[in-house]
Amino acid sequence: MSCCKECGHTLENVEVEAYEKRQVFDIPPVNLIVTEHKSQIKTCPYCGKINKAVFPESVKYPVQYGPNILASAIYCKNHHFIPYERISEFFEDIMGIKICPATIIRAEKECFQNLEYFESIIREKLMISHVVHFDETGMKIEGKRHWLHVASNEKYTCYLPHSKRGAEAIDAMGILPEFKGVAVHDGWKPYNVYDCDHALCNAHLQRELTGIEENYKQQWAKEMNKLLTEMKKYTDECKEQVKELDFEQIKALEERFDAIIMKGIEENPQSLNPEKQGKRGV
Repeated sequence: MSCCKECGHTLENVEVEAYEKRQVFDIPPVNLIVTEHKSQIKTCPYCGKINKAVFPESVKYPVQYGPNILASAIYCKNHHFIPYERISEFFEDIMGIKICPATIIRAEKECFQNLEYFESIIREKLMISHVVHFDETGMKIEGKRHWLHVASNEKYTCYLPHSKRGAEAIDAMGILPEFKGVAVHDGWKPYNVYDCDHALCNAHLQRELTGIEENYKQQWAKEMNKLLTEMKKYTDECKEQVKELDFEQIKALEERFDAIIMKGIEENPQSLNPEKQGKRGV
């Protein structure tokens, strides 16, 4: 700044009083880096054997793409579900890298094989967990009906696509047959046959409670629905504030829970001829 905007007086020798700051965030242009590996070749003067030094294990071809490029392509395909051709276009337009769909597919297959050990660790962690959530949902693979089975806790998630929905697929996943903790699910009948403790998913439980309240006008169901919502809110608040659950608060919530259960039992005494359970074990 050389002069005053108001009167035009020179500011060349005036000391700076302060600075007003503005920042611009951007990314630098992408520049492809080529790393050349050279393997020494030597001929033994004694026996005439031609010897070649070993390349790094990951360097398998005369020309190839590195792990960062391939990982980025796999991420685009499997997390954002971008078609192979569009990934190729994106890489060429933005980064000047001509990567063909066949290369991405080959990288996917290699990644799949490399994840086998990691997947086994996930299964082991879930099998020894105290609580695991189980579910399944329909999906299409090559136009045919399949089911995506999932087992998860707060840290680990295992997926298994399978042509079957029931026990055959659950057994193939290999978690629930060996599991001895609490299996949380929607009450679908095939889950209930496994030898562990079972708990109904709270979302489905609240749906059932709403149905009881609306269809049978039972007040205990409304109270339980409200209590479950209150419990979740309290738990979420503790997580957000990174603090432990208060023992006295837990005790008070459990006492209210037990009292509501007793109301429900009083309004629904056990029948001498109970009806057959429904399809989802309710």
